Amino acid sequence: MNLPWLGLQGVYVHVAWGIVLAACGIGLTVRWRPVSVRLAVAWLVFAFGVCLLPGAASPVHWLGMACQ
Repeated sequence: MNLPWLGLQGVYVHVAWGIVLAACGIGLTVRWRPVSVRLAVAWLVFAFGVCLLPGAASPVHWLGMACQ
């Protein structure tokens, strides 16, 4: 099995952590009330937006360091 091109690995990690953060946010929200589609989409947009922040401002940077 070959690893993806190095340039795409950065994209993959941001997308993957965005999905994980969105799932965690939606999972925490479900505890208090049923989640509407609008709220789920808002969590997804928020999670991907936060994951696109550069450098140490992004949770992807810190999660990647913790998982190494």
